[in-house]
Amino acid sequence: MTLTQKINGVRKMKPTPHHKTAYKTNASEQSWLARHRDLFIQLAEEVGFEVVVGSRELRLTHSIGNFTVRFHWDREWSTIEMYGRCVDRTTRTYHHWRGDAKPKSHNDAHLGNWFLKNVREDWIESNMPPMEQIGPRDEIVFTTTPTGGGQRTRAKVIERGGKWGNNYFKVELLEERGVRKIKPVGAVVEVHYDCIVHYKHNP
Repeated sequence: MTLTQKINGVRKMKPTPHHKTAYKTNASEQSWLARHRDLFIQLAEEVGFEVVVGSRELRLTHSIGNFTVRFHWDREWSTIEMYGRCVDRTTRTYHHWRGDAKPKSHNDAHLGNWFLKNVREDWIESNMPPMEQIGPRDEIVFTTTPTGGGQRTRAKVIERGGKWGNNYFKVELLEERGVRKIKPVGAVVEVHYDCIVHYKHNP
């Protein structure tokens, strides 16, 4: 059974069934490590990584980037660290997501989506050209949530800069954008550099 699914073109974890949500009771270091190491091995292999397994870390290799995942046991403060070329993130595996005064828990889907978001962020930051390299007639794809599942829209760059500053690009939409208020093809909008997720140079 696979762990992930694609939603609007973005890979995300399937929701964790209630019976697979682990609550903090008296988990041992061994059981905590086995649970989380197995989860990240399965997830990484499913999305195409080659995995080298160590006692407390995983080394992940893929054409989109290389990562190291490390597991740090400290009872309810236990953490997982993940770093690549451009990202260095740490998350706690127990959360109060069920509400105040309820047992802390760790949830496979939450942790898996954290992993996938880090992979996307690292790839975007590693592959984006310098701002000065993006010029008129170049084609971009942008979204308001670069590492999430927000709508992605193709556009052609008109010029750099606009009423919001020099970190923005004035672009012409190459496809419709929006859900309720739909901007038509040809509409001119301003896009922040950090919202660009793909770039194609057009001489």
